[in-house]
Amino acid sequence: MSGEGKLLSFVIGDGDPKVSVTVREVTAGRNTALQFDVAVTGKTKTADLRGVFFTVAKPSRAEDLEITGRHVGEYATDEDGLTKVTNDVTMAGTHKTFNVGVEIGSQGIGKDDIQSTTFVVAAEGSNLGLDFVMLQDFGIRLTSVGDVGGKRGDSLKLTGSSPKAGSDGDDTLDGGDGDDDIDCGEGDDDSKGGEGDDSIQGGAGSDTLGGGAGDDTVVGGSDDDTVMGGGGSDSVTGGSGDDSVAGGEGSDSVTGGAGSDTVQGGDGDDSAHGGAGDDTVGGGGGDDVAAGAAGADLLTGGAGDDRLLGGNGDDTLHGDRGNDTLEGGSGNDLLSDGQGADRMAGGAGDDTLFGNDGDDTMTGDAGADLLYGADGADLLYGDGMEGGDGADDLIESGAGNDTAFGGAGDDEIQGEGGDDIITGGKDGGSFALAEGKPVDVVIGDNLFGNDGADQFLFAAGDGVDLIWDIQPGQDRIVVSGYTLADLEVAFAGVLSNDGRSNGPDFDSGSHDKLMLMFGGKDAIVFNDFPGRDSTAPLLQLDDGVLSAADLFGLL
Repeated sequence: MSGEGKLLSFVIGDGDPKVSVTVREVTAGRNTALQFDVAVTGKTKTADLRGVFFTVAKPSRAEDLEITGRHVGEYATDEDGLTKVTNDVTMAGTHKTFNVGVEIGSQGIGKDDIQSTTFVVAAEGSNLGLDFVMLQDFGIRLTSVGDVGGKRGDSLKLTGSSPKAGSDGDDTLDGGDGDDDIDCGEGDDDSKGGEGDDSIQGGAGSDTLGGGAGDDTVVGGSDDDTVMGGGGSDSVTGGSGDDSVAGGEGSDSVTGGAGSDTVQGGDGDDSAHGGAGDDTVGGGGGDDVAAGAAGADLLTGGAGDDRLLGGNGDDTLHGDRGNDTLEGGSGNDLLSDGQGADRMAGGAGDDTLFGNDGDDTMTGDAGADLLYGADGADLLYGDGMEGGDGADDLIESGAGNDTAFGGAGDDEIQGEGGDDIITGGKDGGSFALAEGKPVDVVIGDNLFGNDGADQFLFAAGDGVDLIWDIQPGQDRIVVSGYTLADLEVAFAGVLSNDGRSNGPDFDSGSHDKLMLMFGGKDAIVFNDFPGRDSTAPLLQLDDGVLSAADLFGLL
């Protein structure tokens, strides 16, 4: 519906079939008249139009009306109220009276087959505007009601009301019952759709729009709007400006649009999108999708198993409860989960990921990333499963029995508490041999098992890794791609690149360090080696297992 020069559109009835009514201002000679477009709309049912009834804002003018149209038979007007035009065209029994009644077609079931019609209501010598039929009672008389393509012989009387049309200015518009089409126009408007499946357009100005019950479409337009869906599965859009957008109950599609918006999905399984600008997007209850798009966005999942998509910009994503999926996208993002077994991927950029409670899967992807596993048995990847860009990552797996993969780049991995599996991945690092002894040793990954019985995995092509705290009899090293014949054992002196890949640096010292060389190109260096007399299995190769005592015996 709309203000002057626009139109008023609504639906009568809440079952099947319904009747859509559109009223628009038209020019009739030198004056303005009202054109009515009336049509039967049904999913599985249809009917013929037989009568249209309505009240008017000024009943005293009813006697001055002239009604014309192709399908118009008789019509009647009465400022005191009427219920029929003819014995066949009647709204008796609906407990409503009207000022105008229009007969559509001719008497007799099945005689006419009219599902849509147009007629014009004019007043000789004066203008009629949309305000003449705003917030008025309407009645529709239907005959030949039945299934589409089937037998039709029933009759039906529908009642409803027209909503108010907006104008240029600050309007208060309530749709009431039925399916309303509300265009607020310019100004700071306040509109509520009420019951039914409503369409509300805010236009220019800072509007407050609410869809109410039903499956509504609500759009805020320009300026800073407050847009709410209410009950039902709604489509809610803030438009341009810094908007506050909420879906309410039901499974909603909620979009902030341009501007720095606050977007909340509410209850149900919602799709919430911030759009352009620095947005705050929350999924609320249910299994939601919350997306930020461009800008530095704050995304929260709430209860349920949510999916949070950061998009472009430096975003902050918090999964909260449930088994959530967090994807930072491009930019330097901060991702944190709450409770549950969550999946997090930082995407492009230098990202920080916090695992919190639950058994989480965390992937830094491209960039120099920081991964903190916290509680639970976590799976942590510095880069993606398909490889990375060679940036240097820091992984702290936290408490629990975790599995950590550094991927490409010179990474630091801290096993911390629990029995962890630690893999540095394919990286840099190099060494040379001078008279059979390693020199110019450059470290790739720095690996720390910390507490627990840890397992370090190493493969051909992984470069040179430094293990800081091996515990013979407790920890174990598994090397794939090499046999006993490929192994050489020596002492290495001063190392380079031995320290933190991210954060404050620390040096391994100048003392000699045991170094295991494989095939003349890969190596594992130990900063400290307590328990060198231990006979417990320590190093597993493709064709055998060696203890600490065995390794020192090869010097």
